[in-house]
Formats: sequence, structure tokens, C-alpha cells
Amino acid sequence: MSDINPDRRWAPRHAASLPVRLSGVLVRQQGDGDEDVLLIAGHTRDLSQSGLALILPVGSVPPESLLLDREKLHIVLELPTGFIALEARFVRRELLGDGTELIGAHILEMGQAEQALFNEYLDKLSLTIAKDD
Repeated sequence: MSDINPDRRWAPRHAASLPVRLSGVLVRQQGDGDEDVLLIAGHTRDLSQSGLALILPVGSVPPESLLLDREKLHIVLELPTGFIALEARFVRRELLGDGTELIGAHILEMGQAEQALFNEYLDKLSLTIAKDD
């Protein structure tokens, strides 16, 4: 028997609604193979050390986009203490029924300074949750 946890998360999630901008290269599967830069604004639903749940307008990331399968997502996250840039990869997509969709993203990379700001913010969220319990 396997002890695999169906919930694949290894880092605790923290509810946080922060402004976010997402960009990447959209490669059309049909046509002449042109590439377009995709720029999208939304917000986070929650975040953890390893990933983000992004709430974006439905259709802002075309379903046929190769962006979701192969390309890195470039994300700018607006923390209360400043902006951080990170790279992530698409994990999942879920329609939410209110004109938005959830995009799950696994964090691949961010700079050392950004990582320090991000960790500090997650620590503050953890302390807030601990005080509320």
C-alpha cells in the first residue's frame, strides 16, 4: 500500500488577496506560429512557500495556449512591503463560476531579495493566524 497523500502540498497555505500581474509568451497552435506576449492582472486567493492560487478573469489565459503546458509564468506579486517578481509553472485551472478562474502555480524561482520579502510576509501571515486561534 502507498502512503501517498492526495493533497500534494508540502507547505501550509495562507489566505491572502494581493494584486498580481502575470505575463508569458502565448504561442498559437494554429496559424503562422506567431508569438504574443500575454499580460494579465488579477489577485491571489492564497499562497505558500511553494505555490500560488491566482484568481484571474475567465478567458484571460486562452485554453489552447501552450503557455500553460510548457512556458514559465512570470508573476509580479504586490506585497504590502513591495513588489516581488518570480517564475512559476502552471499546475491547474478551475472555473469558479463568477466570471473568474483559479490558476494554480508552482513557484520555480525568485531572487534572493524577493525570497526574503516573501518569507517575511508568510511569517507575518502565520503569526496572524496563530494569534487568531
